[in-house]
Formats: sequence, structure tokens, C-alpha cells
Amino acid sequence: MNYSRCKALWSALLIALVLAFPGLFQRWTVERLSNTVGIVADYRDLAFLADQEGIDDDVAFDRLGEQGLTGLMVGDLTGLELSNGALPLWFGPKNRLPSTWPGAIEGDSDAAVIWLRQGDLDPAQVRRHISARFGDVPIYESEEGCLLLLPLSFKALEEAAVLPDFKGLNLSREAGIPILFRPAPSLGFEAESVVSALRAVLDDHPQIRGIAPSGPVVTGYPDSLLLGEVLRERELPLAKVEFSRQIGAVPLEWRVFPALLPLHSVTAEEIRSRALDSRQIVERMVRAARERSLRVLVMRPASIAGPQSLEAFGSDLEAIVRGLGSHGPRIAWPEPMPLWNAGLPDSLALALVFVFTAIALVWRIGGRYDEPISALPLVLLGCLAAAVGVGAWKVASVARLVGAFTVPFFAAAACLAALEEWKTPRKGLLEGLFIILAGGLAVASFFGTPLFMLRLRAFSGVKLTLLLPPLIVLFHDFKRRVHPEGLGEFLQRPPLWSEIFLLALLLGGAVVVAVRSGNIESVPAWEIRLRDFLEQWLVARPRTKETFVGYPSLILWYAFRRHDLWGRYRELFRMGSTLAFTSAANSFCHFHTHLFFTLWRVGNGFVLGCLLGAVIAFVVLRFLGPSWRRWGRHLLD
Repeated sequence: MNYSRCKALWSALLIALVLAFPGLFQRWTVERLSNTVGIVADYRDLAFLADQEGIDDDVAFDRLGEQGLTGLMVGDLTGLELSNGALPLWFGPKNRLPSTWPGAIEGDSDAAVIWLRQGDLDPAQVRRHISARFGDVPIYESEEGCLLLLPLSFKALEEAAVLPDFKGLNLSREAGIPILFRPAPSLGFEAESVVSALRAVLDDHPQIRGIAPSGPVVTGYPDSLLLGEVLRERELPLAKVEFSRQIGAVPLEWRVFPALLPLHSVTAEEIRSRALDSRQIVERMVRAARERSLRVLVMRPASIAGPQSLEAFGSDLEAIVRGLGSHGPRIAWPEPMPLWNAGLPDSLALALVFVFTAIALVWRIGGRYDEPISALPLVLLGCLAAAVGVGAWKVASVARLVGAFTVPFFAAAACLAALEEWKTPRKGLLEGLFIILAGGLAVASFFGTPLFMLRLRAFSGVKLTLLLPPLIVLFHDFKRRVHPEGLGEFLQRPPLWSEIFLLALLLGGAVVVAVRSGNIESVPAWEIRLRDFLEQWLVARPRTKETFVGYPSLILWYAFRRHDLWGRYRELFRMGSTLAFTSAANSFCHFHTHLFFTLWRVGNGFVLGCLLGAVIAFVVLRFLGPSWRRWGRHLLD
């Protein structure tokens, strides 16, 4: 019994969708339940704003809390910060103590000293934390207060953690404010003392809801084992700072996985160096939460114009809440996602897409796609897919290899399916979209697990997807003589100047696409403004490559092919069309983005791109077509 090869491909993709459903449902459920984002500010920034207004810290937080602020960041204070007056105490080397203090103190002259005057901080609280970090230290008491002599020099403690910020911690405890605690670097300290100091803070402050180590080096580095054990024991998540290069962060993230909260922050230095105004900062925060599923947003009262007022900072918070909108994440303190792994059905779905889109490309290049096929080859292909699926499920390297090639394969198959149906464009568009959705959802089911969603592992097929499908389509066109010439004939004759120009245009476009992928710095200002407009207009902004290049090129190919125009140069539109499907396929590979958002993005790109292409095709055929028929040949030849 014979079957249609086209229907065989569709059947395999439908089976893949059915197999992928449990994994997709698991991911969808987790994303829906954990669709929250917290907006936090540093306690020191809050205190600065409160001082500006002449109000108490808790009053300032209440105002900002009504506008969207969810919690505070409070951290350890280094020796340098203490010496600059971060807490109401005196900190410095012994040899600089005021002369009023009795001089009979043992120890080196440059040893670090903490002097608590009467009526300042609670001496018992300070002693407990000093003992946790430094062990037993000499304590001197007099009518002038309490003095603690530390075992290290003042110089050694300038950049190291000494005491937690008691003012911020006490405020948060009294007001019930969630805290993201920031242990400072502790180079030179034993890991046991670092963990002991952290335990003391956690014991006294149950309002701490997460940990975000500060500084260039994670506290306790290079030993992250004990710190990871404390976080697991207390069931506290670790903030995973986006684009962070903090030394020791990655090993610690692996130790506490999946208890991670992805965090986005714009530092004051970045604001100044990039001349970011308040609008740009708000847009970055909204994009981070909506498009990349960042769970914690750190806001600072700073812009290129200088420090903000409490009112201006609150307005920015309200702008973020409005920008997230009704379809975005809810403003609430986030919780980490649960752990799950891809199952065998997810792996089989991926393998079916891999095997059948690959063989569909072979069929198309060989000119056999429209021919019937018997049952035996289909059974053998199914067995091959089952073997590949089991291998990908059991062996991580096999999964990476299969995933890397599955995406470009189904992107190329979708593109050729759409291109070859130029006589019935509607059928071609729907067939291409179906292949993209089926392949993308199968990939999203298998790789859409916390390991990839939290970006502890990177997907290896993104760049390959941008480069391989155009080569497959180009090879197909020369082999099948979709282009008027075969590859051998094309290479043997002298090139035309117009072909050299178009080739340079294509190569330049390929370079731009590869460079721009994941690189916001290369995007011009006008395009950023256009993106911002689309973000406000649509639930999910479609990707630029598919909306403004890929799908319009596909519609122009339909128009030029049906009217038999520009025969030698229509390949330009076929190459441009690959961008529509590679970009849409890559959208499903952004596993940190919610699946609902990805589906909206792909759908918006498809609809808007086709509408734009239809408008361009109408203008070209109606107004430019007659002139082109008369003068175009002379121009190109």
C-alpha cells in the first residue's frame, strides 16, 4: 500500500505534537503559576530618597509599595562602608582611635576596631554577629561604650564583609518587607566563618526571602559547598543575575538548582556610560520581565539626568507596572520553579521531527516529494526515529546534537513547503506555519525544562539555524533548477554585475543577521523605537527579521513567480524568505521566554509580515511593474 510523502510528513508531525503535549502542559502550568515578578530597590537608595523628602524609611517604602515596589535588597557592609558612616558606630584602625578612649588595649596598632558609643546600636546584636564571623574577640567596655578588637587589620577588611546592614534589616523585620539579602565578598575568610555569619543573619531575620551575593567574587569562594548547603537547608532561592560575570556564581547556581530567581539589574555605572534616561530604563525592565521571564527587577533612583526624587522614582515603578499590562506577569514576590526533566514522549517527539523533516528535505532535493511511498520505508523511518528518541533521552550529547540539527531542518522544510506552493499561496503559508509550530513545540517540549529555562545550559542550535536553512534552500534551487541555471552552469559563465551586487547584498545581510542575533548593541535607534511601538500595540512584539524581511520576501516571491517577472533574480526573494522561518524557529529556542508569549510572537510575525508583503507586492505590481518590464532588463544586463 502506498502513501503520500507529504501526508506522511504531516502525520509524523501530528504524532509528534501528541507526544509533546504532556511536556508542553507541564511547562505551561509552571509558567502560568509562577508568572510573577518582584521589583526591588536597595535599602540604601530607599534611605536616600527618604532623607530627601524628610520622612521615615518605612513611610517611603509604603509610598513606593503602592506604586509597585515589592521588596528591598539589604546586604553586608564592608569595612570601607562602615568607616564612611554606614552604621552609627566608629570603625577604623586601632591607632586612629580618639584619644578619649583608654590606651591600654592590646593588639597591633593597625588592627580593626569597632567602637559602639552609648545609645547607638544594640551591643548584644553586634557582638553576636562579630562572634559568628570572627569568633571570640577581645571586648572592652567603659562609660564611653563598647569596643571590639578584630583579629584582622583595617586594610584587610576594607573590601570584605564585617557586619550586616542592621538598619535595613531591622526596618524590614518591623514592617514585614521581603528581603533579598546580599552577602559581601569575604576573601581570606574560611568558608565556615562565612556560613556562620550568614546563619546568624538568617536566624534573626525570617523576612529574608532570597540570597544575591554582591561584589566581583561570591562570598566564601572558592568553596561554594557550605553556602549551597545553607540555602538548601533554609529553602532559600539564589538570585541568578543576568549577564553576570561574578566569580564563583556558576558553581553556586549548580549547587542550589533549581532554586534560582533570574534577576535583571541596570547599574548606576551602566546608566551613566550608556546615557540611559528613565524611559529607556523602564522599557528595559518591562522587556526583561515579558520577553526573558526575569523574576526580579532591581530599580535604582538614577538616570542620566542625575539622582531621582521619590516622586520620579515612584513614577518609574508605575510605568513598569503599566508596561507589563494585563497579559504580563503579576507584581508579587516570586518563588522558584519546581524541577522536572524531559520524558521519553518528549524525546520521541523531537526525534520524529528530526527524522521526518530531514527525509522531507532529501525528498524535495531529489524531486520525489510528490511521489507515493510504500509502508515499509515509513516503518523503517519510524523505527529510526524511535532509536534516535531513546538515544536523545538517555545520552545528553546525543540530545544536544539532535536538537542542534532539528531546528534548522524543520525551518528549511517549512520554508520550502511555503515556497513550492506558489500556485496556491494560502496552502503554502499554512503548510509552512504548521511545520514551524509542530517542530517548535516539539523542541520546546523536550528542551523546555528548568535546566534550559534558567539558562544553566545553552541550546546549541541557534546560530546553525540562521546559516543552514539558506544553504539548504539554495542547494535545492540549483539542484531542482528553480533558478534558471544549474550550479555548474552558473559557475562556468562570467558573472553579471547585477549578480555580484546581489551576492554582496546577500552576504552582507547574512553577516548582519548573525551579528545582530542576541546583540542589542547593533540595533539602530529607529528600530528600537519601532520595537517599542509594537510592544505597546501587541501582546508580544514580533521579531524584526520575519516581519519586515522574511514574510514580505515570501509574498513578493509569490507575486513575481506568478507573473513570471525577474526570473534570474527571484532567488533573492527565496533567500529572504528563509529569514521568516529561521527567526520563527529560533523563537521556540528561547526557552526562558514563556510559551504563551512565544506563540503570540510567532503568530504576530506571520500575520503582520504577510500583510506588509501583500501591500508591497500590490504597490510593486500596480505601479512599478509596467516600468520594470520596459527598462528593467537593460538595467540588470
